[in-house]
Amino acid sequence: MDICDKVGTSSQNAKDCLRSIVKRLYCQDPHVVMQAITLLDACASNCGKVFHLEIASRDFENDLRKLINHPQPKIVDKIKALLKKWVEGDFKTDPQLNLIPSLYNKLRSEGHDFSSVSDTPKRSSTLSRDPNVVTNSQEESDIARAIQLSLQENKTHTQSTSSHSSPASKRSTSLYPSMNSVVGASNTSQEGRKVRALYDFEAAEDNELTFLAGEIINILDDSHPNWWKGSNQRGEGLFPSNFVTADLSVEPEEFTKLEHSNKKLVQFAEEVEVKMVKREPEVVEVEIDEKKMDRLLHLLHEADPQCDTSDPQEMLDLEEQVTAMGPLIDAALEKVDRRHAQLTQLSSDLVDALNLYHTLMREPPTPSGYTLPKMQPHISPYPFHNPGPPPAHDVSTIFFNRRMTLLYSSIMMLVPLAVVLLAAFANAEPAINEARPHSNRPGRFLSLPIPQKCANRPKQFNFRGHNYFYSGHVPAHANQKVDWLDARNICREYCMDLISIETQEENNMVFRLIQQNDVPYIWTSGRLCDFKGCENRRDLEPKSLYGWFWSANREKMAPTNQVPNGWGFNPWSQTGHKKVRQPDNAEYDINGTNESCLSVLNNVYNDGIAWHDVACYHEKPFVCEDSEELLNYVASTNRGIRL
Repeated sequence: MDICDKVGTSSQNAKDCLRSIVKRLYCQDPHVVMQAITLLDACASNCGKVFHLEIASRDFENDLRKLINHPQPKIVDKIKALLKKWVEGDFKTDPQLNLIPSLYNKLRSEGHDFSSVSDTPKRSSTLSRDPNVVTNSQEESDIARAIQLSLQENKTHTQSTSSHSSPASKRSTSLYPSMNSVVGASNTSQEGRKVRALYDFEAAEDNELTFLAGEIINILDDSHPNWWKGSNQRGEGLFPSNFVTADLSVEPEEFTKLEHSNKKLVQFAEEVEVKMVKREPEVVEVEIDEKKMDRLLHLLHEADPQCDTSDPQEMLDLEEQVTAMGPLIDAALEKVDRRHAQLTQLSSDLVDALNLYHTLMREPPTPSGYTLPKMQPHISPYPFHNPGPPPAHDVSTIFFNRRMTLLYSSIMMLVPLAVVLLAAFANAEPAINEARPHSNRPGRFLSLPIPQKCANRPKQFNFRGHNYFYSGHVPAHANQKVDWLDARNICREYCMDLISIETQEENNMVFRLIQQNDVPYIWTSGRLCDFKGCENRRDLEPKSLYGWFWSANREKMAPTNQVPNGWGFNPWSQTGHKKVRQPDNAEYDINGTNESCLSVLNNVYNDGIAWHDVACYHEKPFVCEDSEELLNYVASTNRGIRL
């Protein structure tokens, strides 16, 4: 009632209260939903017209339509009963509340049956008001037995009182009993009557009597069949008649023993369960398991932080197991980083050596100004053998050739080492993927265009001279969902790239595509500049506002908190997983992964079609757009090709 009094004071309180109740109505626990429906009924009955106006709103009408189709039959029946109660009550005559009766008539016309839920609430409310009504056969038999024992005790006390009365009274009552004697005997039996408690009883009201099993209670009034009045050392008051017995010799030990035995059994079961949980981590060998990480991440995404239910046991076990993988992941990452550093250094040395080699090969040798003296012709005594004078050699040419030979030899010595390290890094790539299951899998690069695919690329629709296609409409990729980098590489093989939404018209085109084909989400070429080379860019700080760009054409986006030039609205969503404006980098708080890629989501957070920052490892369909750079490259390197 305190809640109802507070809600009825203002329309804002009523709106907040209804919003809180609706959240509970969508909880996965049916018990929470049933309690929320009970609270909704109480508020509708006690909060007045302020709360009725909130119920008769279009938003709540949509919520009621969804709840009518709830998978739990009890919840559906209770919603139907509540809706019918409103229609037959205050909502029937008020024209401002006409939305609820209209919804009721629409549901009936659609085939929903409200006749089976009309009698049950009335019957339950009638029974609850009468304390003398018996709810089941067991209680009826107990009450009959208690009445029979009470009549036998009264008869026994009456006989004993009459046997101890005076002879005069015997003579006087032999023919016609006196009323005074009967009343006196009755009062004497009531004042001296005692009973023993069979069970503990704790008073819930001020006029009730508290007692423990085994205590003696003095009876003051036993005229009512169910509730007697008695007294003990705690005072006097009412108590249930079936909690006591007239046999003072009965000891409630059997009940106490039964309770203690049940408690021991329950405690023993809990101890066994705890021991089994403690032994489980000792048996399982800790190893890096990507499937367990994916399963835990899925459970974390599906969990509802607003629901009052506790986390499932599977989530708790997986969280403990994944946490135990931390040291192994750190060791694997350290090993991979060392190999990556060696390969990077070797690559740099090899590139420098090759550049020097090509530079020296293009430069002519510098003359030194000194030549060896010419040799005198050798006159052979044999006239048929005259080889002639040896050719002259420049000293700088000799030195240059020696330098080139040494340089080429050093390069050839680096090549086997590079091959070995490349093989080692290739073997280390599974460890990278295992240690970083939710990253962009380092070691992958952008794909080069394939001329044959470029010439036969899909051209689903055209906008301002550019061809586009949606992966779901191309047979080769119809059922394919890939991460962000794989999506770019698929597009690049067709001389295309992921779509860059640079104008409002292009954005509207994408929105129509998603809406008409009921696409849940797509990848775009949007990327956050959070990789190597962006750390010293002061113009990109803070990166959540100024660090986004289109990777397909390397064009910088407008600040995320402003409307882009030429647009009529901000395409970034106003909400997300953290209930704040996008981008929010929400997944970093869950598993430490940055949300560095841009995806267009279709009403995932009840926000319509809008832009969201998403971790790049998620798999989604995609939209490809012509890339002028790749088309020009293929045209210049493949003469005669038709693109």
